[in-house]
Amino acid sequence: MKEYKALRDFVGKEKIQELQILQPVRSSLRILIELSLCVIFVFTCVNTSSWFLFFCSFILLSSRQHALLVLMHEGAHGLLFNNKGLNDFVGEFLGGLHFMSMLGYRRHHNKHHKVSNINTMEDPDFARKQNSQWVFKMSSLKIVKIFVFDLLGLNSRDFIQEAKDAKNFELENKKQTLFFYTRLVCTLITIGVCFYFSLQSYLLIWVLSILTSLKLILRIRSIADHFGLKNKNELQKTRTIISPWWERILLAPCSIGIHNEHHLFSRIPYYNLRPLHQILLKSSLYKKEANIKKSYLETFYIDLIERVTSKEIEKCDYELFIRKAKDFIGINYSLDFLEKSKTIGVYKEKQLVGGYILNEDLRVRSLDSIPDKINLSNLGVKHKDVAEMTGLWMDPLVRGTQSSFVLWFSMMKNVFFSKKKKIVFAYDQSDEKLKHIYSVVNPRKIYSGPTKKIKGVNIPKDENVVFTYSRMAPVYALLSPFFLIKRVF
Repeated sequence: MKEYKALRDFVGKEKIQELQILQPVRSSLRILIELSLCVIFVFTCVNTSSWFLFFCSFILLSSRQHALLVLMHEGAHGLLFNNKGLNDFVGEFLGGLHFMSMLGYRRHHNKHHKVSNINTMEDPDFARKQNSQWVFKMSSLKIVKIFVFDLLGLNSRDFIQEAKDAKNFELENKKQTLFFYTRLVCTLITIGVCFYFSLQSYLLIWVLSILTSLKLILRIRSIADHFGLKNKNELQKTRTIISPWWERILLAPCSIGIHNEHHLFSRIPYYNLRPLHQILLKSSLYKKEANIKKSYLETFYIDLIERVTSKEIEKCDYELFIRKAKDFIGINYSLDFLEKSKTIGVYKEKQLVGGYILNEDLRVRSLDSIPDKINLSNLGVKHKDVAEMTGLWMDPLVRGTQSSFVLWFSMMKNVFFSKKKKIVFAYDQSDEKLKHIYSVVNPRKIYSGPTKKIKGVNIPKDENVVFTYSRMAPVYALLSPFFLIKRVF
């Protein structure tokens, strides 16, 4: 609590009281503006014949629904109106538009705001999200997959389950019971009116928006607010995101991105959070400890996305590559072979997790392993005419869609731009998995059978030695959509 106390002292009691003054007229105007925009965007979605205009209106509708939910959140803190009854009535109305109870939301949200609870199992918001979709850092491909599923409504079940777990509709007193049944009656009347006047399309657009793009917006903001953080002190349990104008429209209305300030001073309304932020920036403690980002894009890129890259490995990693290749594929490559070939590593957050070797200048090991009695000239291949792909490995402990995608994209790129027209590779005949993977590039058989011992291979195996055309290999891969989908998803 020392950081919180220090910042309260820094801002000063009088300034805090000044910032806590509510402006009911401002709240009323904001609510009316957001409701009006929702009506406009729903009307446009139903009546436009342009798919582009429909999509833009649909996304903007979701952003305004989000704004209404943020205003409901203000009501949960008692920050809409000075009159508590009016505040709760309007807050329940805003929540009811999204099939939520503000009073129920307030119950668990107050627990979320307790400093000792934030980002712990005592925090209801955090506790409900203990599954693989909320573990960060996360690969960019997995994040994209989740986002796409949200946008298509395929994660609606999770959305409904989270709402159910929040227990927003548990009725604890007469006031909550009255609001619940009033909202229920109003909802039934609204549905009846929509059907009577043939306005079902308007209702459908509203509900679809809640279950799809609004779900995506809420996920993005929730992730940015409270995940991938150090949690060392009160100022590191959430972020303040100073968004550009377009992010404020789509993702962070009503200064909801100024989240650190909101958690530190939860009795200050949204329209005074930015002035509060400017005051806090003058504090050395705040500037040093607070997690401040310039945008949601920056937040995801720096704090939340697991970076997987591929590049030619540096000399300091040669020994590690040799050791990993020996452990995972049983071949002990020489340092000289790596230095004279193009040795590519896949790095996950600077950790070497996979790689391969493209040999374009040395003798081809796969061809050298073919028994001497076989005449290579009769097989249509010569050492000087081909390059070799070898040493392919991936650490199974970190294997995932992102790593696999980066590995295969890198391989296809380097194969395509190889200075040799043919690429030779070999694999164990008993390894059905490798056979399936390599089948994607439409390989041509060179030799199949027992191989002879070569440097780095202690026990020769029965292998398939094959080749593919360097310019065609990526094309063959693109013609195998299910293989690519598996690499991505």
